[in-house]
Amino acid sequence: MRKIVTLAAVVGVGVLVVQGCGGGICSYSKACPNDPMPTAAEIKAGEDSCNASVKQYQGQPCYGEIESYANCGKNTVVCTAQGTYDSSASRAKAQTACASQLSNAQACCAKNPSSQICH
Repeated sequence: MRKIVTLAAVVGVGVLVVQGCGGGICSYSKACPNDPMPTAAEIKAGEDSCNASVKQYQGQPCYGEIESYANCGKNTVVCTAQGTYDSSASRAKAQTACASQLSNAQACCAKNPSSQICH
């Protein structure tokens, strides 16, 4: 189950640069209206890092389940009253909203322990 946490962490770290509801899991979208705008280089670095993880694990068993979990987390963004990203509230919302996706990923990894994405 460690890789699920690792992939979630990659997505979570990427939330600073690759957050919000736009496009695919690795595409940048500003989550909250008053968040500072990252530089083009920061956006590219975040997207490139995310895309490298996707390329590395895409063909592995359980990739779809873990991608679903990561997408869910990306789409449960909470903004503060000031219009900036609220990491604590977003994590809490994702724990509830993404529970079934996490459960599916964990069940898949239990059935496919040799999958690289599950290590």
